[in-house]
Amino acid sequence: MQRHVKLTDLTLAEKAAQMIVLSYRGQAETLAYVRQGIGGIWPCGLPGDNADTFREAIRTLQEAAKIPLFISADFENGAGQVMMDGSCTEFPGLMAFGALNKSKAVKYAYAAGKVIAEEAMFLGINITPAPVADVNTEAQNPITNTRSVGDNPMIVAAVSTAYARGMMKKGRLLPQVKHFPGAGMHKQDSHYGLEQMQVTREQMENIHLLPFRKAFRAGIPMLMTNHAIYPPYDNEYPATLSYKIMTELLRNRMGFKGLAITDAMAMHGITSRYDGREALILAINAGNDLILGPVEMKKAIERIVAAVQEGAIKEATINRAVERILHYKKKLLLFRHKLDLPGIRTPRHKREALSVRIACESITLARDRKNSLPLRPPLAGKVLVLEPEHPNHPFEWGLHFNLYGIMEAIKDCAPLVETQLFGAHPDAAKIKTLLAHAQTAEVIFIGTAFRSKSGQTGLLTAGQVSLMKEINALGKTVVYIVSNPYVLAELPFADTVLVAYGNNYTSIKAAADVVFGRIKPQGRLPVQIPDFIDPAIVKILAHD
Repeated sequence: MQRHVKLTDLTLAEKAAQMIVLSYRGQAETLAYVRQGIGGIWPCGLPGDNADTFREAIRTLQEAAKIPLFISADFENGAGQVMMDGSCTEFPGLMAFGALNKSKAVKYAYAAGKVIAEEAMFLGINITPAPVADVNTEAQNPITNTRSVGDNPMIVAAVSTAYARGMMKKGRLLPQVKHFPGAGMHKQDSHYGLEQMQVTREQMENIHLLPFRKAFRAGIPMLMTNHAIYPPYDNEYPATLSYKIMTELLRNRMGFKGLAITDAMAMHGITSRYDGREALILAINAGNDLILGPVEMKKAIERIVAAVQEGAIKEATINRAVERILHYKKKLLLFRHKLDLPGIRTPRHKREALSVRIACESITLARDRKNSLPLRPPLAGKVLVLEPEHPNHPFEWGLHFNLYGIMEAIKDCAPLVETQLFGAHPDAAKIKTLLAHAQTAEVIFIGTAFRSKSGQTGLLTAGQVSLMKEINALGKTVVYIVSNPYVLAELPFADTVLVAYGNNYTSIKAAADVVFGRIKPQGRLPVQIPDFIDPAIVKILAHD
């Protein structure tokens, strides 16, 4: 058992190092930084195809640390989104919870949080940038979108708080509600640029801050910031770098006493305007305790030390941050159990059953104008499964192959299945080919697996919409399975649309079960769908 470290035990350089959370850079380089005393690791580059290998790498890093490390991984949809060897559970997107009635959503969110905590301990993860507490008020939001519970602030607050409370149940995982002070109104992606939010103070107070306020009152001890400018509070600095937001609003007005961690400092929402040294100093002076992935990492610790020596940062500011860091490391029992990675007690089938239940009960039949569902298996004729590629990324980027998920889910009911992909801007030859394939099909499934994640708007281009309209005009039975409900505004001609709120296999399988009448759709749309979204602007949104 390691002795608890006090603030007075540390030099200025050691205190500065504790404020840094490093993105994993391979075991050798990461170990070198650990030996310098950094406060945490984000093991995003560590392969997730073998839990034993992952756990051993984490144990080695903790063993080398003089002060136990915060180990962070993104578990918005559960540990299964990181550990893909089948040992951990992936849940549908948070918007699936919003599609349930409120009491059930809260119950399932809390249960899912407990599963996540148990699997996190197994992997050696002790902090996670989840859940998303953003209220999604912008249909074309390219970054939050379906990662949000929905557009009702009270439901977002109840579900995200329950999710976070479940994560804390085992006492060894700190959730981070994000992205403070709210990212649901984004029209750009902060990975690619700095946006000035078009929002009033009244909207901030009554909508976007509400879930954070509720979370803090419930004792959620950690948050992650957002790299955007909020003029009602500060029209100069993005929230991450704003003293007015991170101290005056968050700590003084809202009474938050926990840990604040920045979003990744290499995102263009910061680097487009600030160099590494300036951003680091501003982030610390604003009131952040942990700095995630500072630019020019090799210089980060010495830059903090130099800033204190030059008077650009007060040592008292550093001390307050490190006191909080050490307090929560002690609270997580890391000084006693940093090398203890317990097994998962809840049987795999029970964890999977929870994910399946959430998926099945959230599937939403948004439209079925011709009463086409359920289809009666087996389908004797050819079934065509189509998948559009994302306009800004290749098909493989960030997706779990929704097309093949649909194939797998319907194979018992449709012996003859053909698949086709089409790009963001299908040419005349491609359109002619796809229409010929569609003409010979009995049923056509069109799946859109886009989800909002680092540049994915979740929406379709004008060329893709035009092709779908032509396919629809053939008079065939066409079933759309979409992950993003806002796609409905682009497809007014689509007669049958199921919303799955995720592209993981559990969600796709639940949609297929609705198609063939094995289960009844119970979900409701948790967001208002606009009357129209112009697909001509999708490419611009994806690239800006």
